[in-house]
Amino acid sequence: MNLISTFINALFLREDAYVRMRDTNRALILGLVLIIVLALLISILALVGDMIEVATGPDLMQIKNAVWQYMVNSSWWKEIPPQGQKQAQQMFEMGWGMPFIFGAPNPVGKAFDLVARPVIWLADWLIFGVIAFLLVRFVFKGEGRLPAFLGVLALAVMPQVFQLLQILPGVEIDGLLINLWSLCCAYLAIKASFGLSVARSFWTTLVTWLLSLIPFFLVSGFFTAIVGIVQAVLSGLPK
Repeated sequence: MNLISTFINALFLREDAYVRMRDTNRALILGLVLIIVLALLISILALVGDMIEVATGPDLMQIKNAVWQYMVNSSWWKEIPPQGQKQAQQMFEMGWGMPFIFGAPNPVGKAFDLVARPVIWLADWLIFGVIAFLLVRFVFKGEGRLPAFLGVLALAVMPQVFQLLQILPGVEIDGLLINLWSLCCAYLAIKASFGLSVARSFWTTLVTWLLSLIPFFLVSGFFTAIVGIVQAVLSGLPK
């Protein structure tokens, strides 16, 4: 099996690519490697991009000091009671301690993504795969093996390859479009793996996606919280 051809055809929704992946006895291993490698590649390029932006962009501390001086020298600032000024300063310091919230480069968060992104993608892959497999087996009475299906389902990660383009200046990729594209890939993976009809494959994909939303958000929220805590600690904020 030509892996590059299979991955490209899977990206462009060619059903024969999913069939070829199903028929190989290395589907699970190939799918696992595909997810990890693509997640790491995207995370590494994102980290490099942020590091370059930090090195070549304006000094955030200088901007912070200029904004603070403007505030304290304004006439309205002097009208604020001392207690209010103290609270405003605390909020100001807290906001500037996590500038990535406002779109500033965040190398710390991107470095953490080297671990978080592969783990999140693998968790999402397993959650979606197990739910879809159970639906097919017990609701639609489909035939198939979970390891082989997971290998085919891994091809649904291929639309994420377009995130690599975001390292180019001015390029923005619509995350919603990528997710919808991945869902179409998951539909083909289900159809090819279990031999279901178009309608049953569609409903399996839709119901699986709906049932997966809660665990997806829990996993993503967990790692987002960890990134925030790490960033706050490194910025000298209270835990």
